[in-house]
This record gives sequence, structure tokens and C-alpha cells, in this order.
Amino acid sequence: MAKIITVKETYRGREHLYTGTVEELARMTFNYKLDCGHSWNSKINNHPRTANSLITNLRKAEDEVRGGCFDRASYELVG
Repeated sequence: MAKIITVKETYRGREHLYTGTVEELARMTFNYKLDCGHSWNSKINNHPRTANSLITNLRKAEDEVRGGCFDRASYELVG
């Protein structure tokens, strides 16, 4: 049975919570962000297998996609 996790995304002062398995979140919710980051930097894993790997790769993808912007999203595990 896959573990259910919750990821908190904070962007422009607003918080959004996303809940699901790591695979569901990586393939359905954050697929575009991970693919964009992977297209800029091939070291970014767009199919993470663990919760910590998902958060790490989301942060790296955010750095690649919005690296020069002041309004960048932050990601963290909740609970």
C-alpha cells in the first residue's frame, strides 16, 4: 500500500495543499513543473520515488524555471 503524503506549495503568499501518493503527485499534479525543470537541467528527476526526492526535485525545478524571479514557489512536506 502506497503512503499518502501532503505537499504544501507557497506562492505569492498563498498556500496550497496537495495530497496523494508520491507517484500521483509526480505524474498528475506536478508533472508539468518537473518536466519543465528536467528540460532545462537533465539532472532533475521527473519521476521521483520518495517524498523527499519529490520535494528536492520540485525545488530544483523551481530554481531552473523561475531562477531569476523574485516570486518563486516553495515546497515542503506537511505532517
